[in-house]
Formats: sequence, C-alpha cells, structure tokens
Amino acid sequence: MAASAALGYDAALGYDAAIHDFKAKMQQCTMRAVCGRSYVLSTKLKEWLRSSFEYSAGQYITQAARLLIASFPRNEAFQPNLSKKICSEDQGALLVFSILLELGRGELIECFHRINIVDRHLPMDLLSLKMKLRDQGLRDSNNIAIMFDELQWRFCAIKFDLEMGQNYLRQQIIPICTKQVINEKGRTAKLWEIHVQEEFVDAELRQVVSSGRFNSDKDNLGYRYQFALKTFLEGHKKLYLNERHAFRGLREQEGMIRYLGEYEQKETQQPEGSSEPVIKQTFNILLEYGQLDLDENFLERLPPVFQPEIGTFWKALFEVAYALEGVHNLNANINEFDQSFHGCHLDIKPDNILLVQDRFKLADPGFAQFVREAHPNAEEMVMEQMGGTKTFGAPKETEQALTLSQAKATDIWSLGCVFSVAATWVVMGPPGIRQFHQLRQNAIKEVTGEEGDYFHNGRQVLDAVKDWHNVVRNVLRKSDTVTGQVLDLVDKKMLLGSVKARAKAEDICVALRQIATRTDAQSRVPMTEGIMKTLLEFEERAASVPNADQALVIPQHSKPHKSTVFDLTDMKTAHRSEYLKSALSAESADRQVSKSRDSDTSNEPSQQAERPLSSDSRPEPTPLHHARTGSQHQDTPSLPVIWDSTICDWYINHTTFKPCKPPSHPQDLQDPTTAEHVPGSPRDKIARGTQIH
Repeated sequence: MAASAALGYDAALGYDAAIHDFKAKMQQCTMRAVCGRSYVLSTKLKEWLRSSFEYSAGQYITQAARLLIASFPRNEAFQPNLSKKICSEDQGALLVFSILLELGRGELIECFHRINIVDRHLPMDLLSLKMKLRDQGLRDSNNIAIMFDELQWRFCAIKFDLEMGQNYLRQQIIPICTKQVINEKGRTAKLWEIHVQEEFVDAELRQVVSSGRFNSDKDNLGYRYQFALKTFLEGHKKLYLNERHAFRGLREQEGMIRYLGEYEQKETQQPEGSSEPVIKQTFNILLEYGQLDLDENFLERLPPVFQPEIGTFWKALFEVAYALEGVHNLNANINEFDQSFHGCHLDIKPDNILLVQDRFKLADPGFAQFVREAHPNAEEMVMEQMGGTKTFGAPKETEQALTLSQAKATDIWSLGCVFSVAATWVVMGPPGIRQFHQLRQNAIKEVTGEEGDYFHNGRQVLDAVKDWHNVVRNVLRKSDTVTGQVLDLVDKKMLLGSVKARAKAEDICVALRQIATRTDAQSRVPMTEGIMKTLLEFEERAASVPNADQALVIPQHSKPHKSTVFDLTDMKTAHRSEYLKSALSAESADRQVSKSRDSDTSNEPSQQAERPLSSDSRPEPTPLHHARTGSQHQDTPSLPVIWDSTICDWYINHTTFKPCKPPSHPQDLQDPTTAEHVPGSPRDKIARGTQIH
C-alpha cells in the first residue's frame, strides 16, 4: 500500500521531470557575453521558479516547491517547509537554490538558508563561504564552497545604473550581449556600440536612454538598450582619468553627449579558438549612443534642399557652438554646490560631433582642461596638451605651451573649420567635401612643399580656403539664406590668424542666434500636400546606408574600422522627415479649422458651389504656411531647383556624367537663379533626382 502511494506521488509530481524542466529553463536563461563567459537572466529564472505548475487536475504548486520536493530524500516523513521562504523578497534564495541544483546538491538549500546565504548577499567572497560551511560540519565543505563560488558569478552579472562608477572584480561578468567597434580613437581607445539586455539596465538609466530600447526578431535576446562604450587601452589610464574628470563636470551641460557612468575591471576574456583565458585591465566610459558622427552624416545623408531643412540643419549644428560656450564658461553643480570654471575642449572635429535623435552633440572631452574661475590669472594658466586635432587645429603664434585664452581661441578656429566643411556639404554634397579636401592638400604642398591637410599655412588661413568660400557663396541655392551668413561669420570672426582677433564663444553664439532668428522669420515656400506626402514616403522608404568607396574629410584608410558601409540607391535627406511631418500636421490642423468654419456657414448659399467646375479647372493648392488670419491663397510656385548649373560644372569633372550642352552665357554661371533649365542637361537630371556616381 505504502509503495503504491509513493509511486503515485512520484508520478504526480514527476521528480525526474522537475529536474529536466529546470535544466531546460536554465538553458533558455543562459546567455553568452561578448567576453566569452556565460551569465544567467536571473530575473527571468526567478519568475519561472515562482510560476505555477499543475501537478494534478486543478492542483497547483510553484516550480520552486516542485523542485524542493524533488531535491530531498523521498523516504523522509517531513521535508523542510521552505517554498515560501525562498520565494520571499527579503529572505529569498531562489538563485542560491538554482546554483545548488546546478551542482547537483539541491538538498543543501536548508543548510545555506539557515546560515543566511541568500540572494541579496550574493556574490559572497570565497573565504566567508568556506568559514560558514565549515562551521556547519558539512563533509567536503571546502570543495562545496569552491564550486559554489565558481558558479555564483553567472547568476550575479553586474547591473548598469546611471552614473555608475566602480572597480569590478575580475570574476564579475559584464552582461554585454552584442558589441561592435564604431571606430578607433587613435591608438589610445576604442569606441564600441554595445547592447545590454533590459534586465541588466537600472530603471533610472532606462528612462534616460529610452530611445535606445529595441527588440529584434533575429535572435532571442528580447528587449535591450543601445549604448556607446569607450574603452581605453592598457597604458592610457591618464587619458581615461582626464576624460572621466571632464565628463563629471560636463554631465549636465546642454549640447554635450550624455555621460552615463564608468567602470574599471581586470576583465577575463576568452578569445575564440583559444582554450586559455586572457586577463586585461580595462578603463571604460559609458555614453549615450549617437547614430552618426558629423563626418558620417555628410556621407550617409543627402544635403538639405528646402529652406526649412537647411535652416533646421544649421540650427542643429549651432547647438555645438552653444555647448562649446558652456565648456569655455562652465557652471557645474558638484555635491549640491554651484561652482564656476573656465575650460577648453581642444579636439573639435567632425568625428567628435555626434547625431543623437536629430540633434548634434559635442563629444570626446578627453583633452579638455578646466580652471576654477576664482583662480588668479586663470586665462593665462598654461594648458597641458595631451593631443588634439591636426586637420582642424589652429596655426600657432609661438612654440610655447598654450595658455587658457589661446586654447579657447583654438576651439573657435576648429569650430570655424567644421562650419566651413558643413557649408561645403550643404551646397555641394559629399563630392564637394572631397574636392575641398584635395584643394587644401594642393595648397599646402604648394606653400610648404610637404604633404598635409590643414586650413592654414602656419600663420594665416589659406587663401585657397577663402577662395573656396567665395565659390560656395556663388552657387548657393535660391532657397538657402543661411549658409552665406555662416560663411561670413567664419571668415570675419573665426578663421583669423591672430588669437586676439578671433571672437569669443559667447560672441559667436550671439551671432548664430541672430542668424537662427532671421531664418525663423522668413516666409516658407508653399508646397502642395501631395508633394509633401510623396517626399515623406520616399524618406521613410530610403535606406540611410553609405557608399563604401566614399571618404570625406579624412581618407577612409586613415579611419580604421569606421562604421560599416554598403552600396545604396536611395538615401535620406537631412532633416527632411521631421520638416515634412511637422508641415503635414500643420496642414491637417488648418483643414480642421477650415471645416469648422465651413460648418458654421453651411446654411448660407454658395455661389462657388452652384458654379460647376470646368474640365480644365481645379481647386487652388493650399500654401504650406499661409497667414493664420485669413484664407487667402497664393499660386504655388515651382519647387526650387535642387542643384544649380554652376555646381554641375564641379561634378562634370568628377563623374562619368556628360552634359548635353554647356551654358552658352557666362553670366548664367555667375547668377544661378537665371541659369537656363535645359531638359536632359546635368542640371535637369540632378533636379529630377538622377544619381551621379
């Protein structure tokens, strides 16, 4: 009778099946980190252990209780009543129990729980484990402690939290599930794109980087978050400490890439194809992820065409200048105390300007220096130069070390160079940037006899740069009222050989805000709803992937591991999608107002309604931004020509594209707004969207 009851009990709860199901769940919850080590999705595992299991019709117990029954000797009259205790929050021990089950020693859960080895105390140091187990008189307690210690780290992967700052033990696992290099910052650090599963991202950090949350149907990783991780190589701890120091002061500065935290670790890595683990000291800074740097933006996006797009692009780039003003005159709250500093960035270049959610942000303050505002003679303090940009660097007036005031002026020069390249892209696209790069190289070789790519001749801005700016001005689109103003500011206030002659960041920002204000005040070019919808459809369909053979400011071979690129047919246009969505939304709102007004007058006879439309008549298109005080409509003018005839001349010499007929009048080249639009000509083909290779 007793044997029969025992067999029924076995069949109902399924001792072997319980362990089998646990092993299967463990396999589902075990991931492999990029370092080669395995870690467990502990939250997912605990949810399963707390879930219900139907062992008989209408009879349920938790998976944890099922496993407890399977773990203890079946001939014991009364097993320890632990199911509720190990599932509780305060004294929960589901992870401890899981580790013991993995070791085949599930029956030890009672002993571990009695000596307060519970989940909230994990991971425990090996010495404490050995002492606690030895005091219980367990046979082979030393080996049990060692095996438990080796396995516990899988269940205790670290959690990413906002402004994290720790030195992690070698045994601790960083749960980065995917990782790919973005680029290498010289030979001192690597910048990685990393993904971390949602379970290992703290709630506060999730909120800050909510736009980086995504899922993929190509794997079983579930929802994860996207970050940038800058890892400094061994021997470069000083640069890491300097950048960490700078980011701490700049963490609340608007327009700077968001600093999320940092950590150090002697990381155990398991290289593929090797059975021997490798231990390396790493220094890491966690940052918000930027989709593109400015250089890549020039490569992967078509330049803006319509007036609102052009204005939006420049206003987005102006944010970098405003961020620089904040670096030069920094107000930081440290330990609840407001403090003021003077600073400099010393490495402004397209690589260090990132696009984050259609906003440009200044990044990489690794060479930045700061001096307290209260320091006597702060502006004359000598700055330690640990590196910096060469292409976008300023000419040196002396060979002596830079003072703070000179370092600030260097930043202004570098920003002027960035604006110069940006203006080239807006007007001439990626080919124009390559031409500008080649022009500077030729000019420097002619002046110095040496190879190089700078914007100066050692003392002053290159004449070739100023001449190029004039060319860019002469071929501006009719819709572009901003780029010329930016170039005027660059030539008159920024790219000046004398440090004292260059404007200060705050003066530059005043001028930029005035340009932005004038741009906002200008009337918009009307566009029909049909055109807007078609362009938006194209934008949403277009892939934002660059051409592999295109290099921009710096040749591709000098940028190892730059973001992977592929051939493409269609490309997104900078800031077009946001402009069109906003415009269509405004158009819809206007329509609703118009319907409401028509409803109020519906009882009045309409002469227009009584007069039938002729076969060749049609309603007038509604302007995109007509006056809100009335319903006066203007005829919609033709769209501005995307590329003017002068720009075509630049392309003819750099493409396999041949014109049907060159312009017959030189004045057409000087005034692009009067250039003849010849069907089949380069201008016509470009205006109609023909791709030029």
